[in-house]
Amino acid sequence: MELILLNMSGISQALFMITSATAGKAFGYFMGSSSNAAAPTPTLNSIERLKFSDDTQSVISGVLATATSEQNACFSDTKGYSLGGYQSAEVTTIYALTFSGESMGTLGAVLGAVRRQGAGVSSGNIAGYQLGGYNGGADANTIYKLTFSGESISTLADTIAASRSMTSNIMEGTLAGYFAGGVASGTNIVKFTFSTETDANISGTLDTATSGASGVYSATKGYVMGTNTPSTQINGITFSDGTSVAISAVLPVASRFQGGVSSATAGYSLGGYQGSSTIATIYKLTFSGETISTPSAVLTTARGGEGTACVMG
Repeated sequence: MELILLNMSGISQALFMITSATAGKAFGYFMGSSSNAAAPTPTLNSIERLKFSDDTQSVISGVLATATSEQNACFSDTKGYSLGGYQSAEVTTIYALTFSGESMGTLGAVLGAVRRQGAGVSSGNIAGYQLGGYNGGADANTIYKLTFSGESISTLADTIAASRSMTSNIMEGTLAGYFAGGVASGTNIVKFTFSTETDANISGTLDTATSGASGVYSATKGYVMGTNTPSTQINGITFSDGTSVAISAVLPVASRFQGGVSSATAGYSLGGYQGSSTIATIYKLTFSGETISTPSAVLTTARGGEGTACVMG
């Protein structure tokens, strides 16, 4: 939670309010990805929707123009964005999901260079950021900014200290985004402060080297669920002091490459890989008590990928 003065949750005037990145969000969306764990090429352009109020799932009518996997995402109150990813090769394309009507479009703006397996965070209704990722030859350290007003792309002067991909993304309201683990970064956790658009390592680290895990978050903590190993472990990151420790709850089955969405009360791990198969299972982490459950709802199509585009609206 945080104290803010303007432009939060669609309110563009000076006032005090308490908010978080998930305040007022009714649905989580999982865009595209792959249904084939043995050869994780993009096979899906459909979009799954999870309704937070009753944990039910459906598929919306809007679809990605081209099947895409390994992309990352950001969102405002009105739209969710799929950034880059892999089609027949890495791409710069940005797709936009308009929450009202659940229709899809393709932006004229594109990323400054091809990217997949990056991480995305959002600073309320101001901007989304795409950090790192794989450029087709190596991991990158670039940070791209998508300004929601005008839907334009720019490249920040700030870069992350170490190039990385397959990083878990977490948000602390509209104060900061966190990037945990990833290829070549192991247990490291980076905090990206929205007001200054700068990044720095926090004191806490993940218990074990982690990549390809889903990230979810409450108003006070972020959680990294699973890893590429794969693993059942869930790491908790406390925003107030930057500490990180594995919580007692674990995933029922070791998982990797899942999607992650968050409501105000719970975080959800969607699909992913278990062993050599993609799965349709949904796991729910209830923030109060930090307990894990398995809702009866499942994804319509088993899917997962090394970087997944999930947004809340």
